[in-house]
Amino acid sequence: MKPSPEASILDVSTGEAYEGRAAPDSTLLGLFRTLLANRKLLVRSALLGLIAFVAYALAQPNYYVSVGTFVPQSGRSRSGLSGVASQLGLSLPSTETGESPQFYRNLLLSKQILGRAAESEYRIDKGGQVITTRLPEIFNVPGGTPAMRRATTMEHLARDVSASVDAKTGVITYSVRAGQPDLAHGIALRLMALLSEFNLERRQSQAGSERKFTEARLEEVARDLRAAEDRMQTYLQGNRDPGTSPRGAFERDRLQREINARQAIYSALSQAYEQAKIEEVRDTPVVTVIDRPERPVKPASRALLKRGFTGLVAGLAAGMIIILLLEYLRARRVDDTEQFHEFSREKSAAMRDLKQPWRLLFS
Repeated sequence: MKPSPEASILDVSTGEAYEGRAAPDSTLLGLFRTLLANRKLLVRSALLGLIAFVAYALAQPNYYVSVGTFVPQSGRSRSGLSGVASQLGLSLPSTETGESPQFYRNLLLSKQILGRAAESEYRIDKGGQVITTRLPEIFNVPGGTPAMRRATTMEHLARDVSASVDAKTGVITYSVRAGQPDLAHGIALRLMALLSEFNLERRQSQAGSERKFTEARLEEVARDLRAAEDRMQTYLQGNRDPGTSPRGAFERDRLQREINARQAIYSALSQAYEQAKIEEVRDTPVVTVIDRPERPVKPASRALLKRGFTGLVAGLAAGMIIILLLEYLRARRVDDTEQFHEFSREKSAAMRDLKQPWRLLFS
């Protein structure tokens, strides 16, 4: 049976029938006709999504954001040992390898820093009274072992801390959000202090290890230099005038070259040793603070416009899906519709192709 040319399209939002071609129409024009015929449902769905998203944003508690920016200082281009190696014609990697802005960004968000921040104390306003307490109490972390409470606190803190790197300038911007302005400000300051402390400890530890190695090597080179000087002294005592014979002059020059080489290594290691001793006790900061975190004076924006637009789009998309689904279910009840049967055949073929995808490549 052929479809009647007077068949109608049903408005699923009102139940009214629109005269026209038989439904469903699989063309793009037919899709738009179906959506326009159910425009009331689209509008209602979009408004519902907008209201839902805005209501959710308004229901969220206020939070405050403290923002700071800093940039890593350019460290030593090479360590003392690298300087020694360069004087001897060798090449060693720099001790500052990997300390890029991205390194400091990841370090700020690492468990090492967040864990220390979670164990620190902060001043907050509780019922009009300023008290000092720790984050587990502030976040109302449920009881359990200290390790579990610390891990849960770190998870809360990780959600409230964010950081980004400017690829062009290398400036790192980080922000901390909290339910109170003093808490957001305190955490932001504490994170910066912990970052500086961690890097200072790491640098001093590295310098201490380098000093110990250089000190041991310096003692070995000093013994070798002393032995070379003793050999020269023994040779000169046994040869009053070594320059009178070519053999004697050659041996004296060889011993002198050995002494000179030992002296060069000893001098370079002595410089590296003194540099390592300085770095071991050096307490200069490793980052330059550009904008120190400040106490926020007003809550962060709820982004109602952005969330409202997102809800509008989400509601519109949901409405379109509902309309197409209802239209499809209605079309299944229409008998002797050639286009519907063709659609059903194509759907069945597509399902077979999904089960046997190689047929699409070789058929």
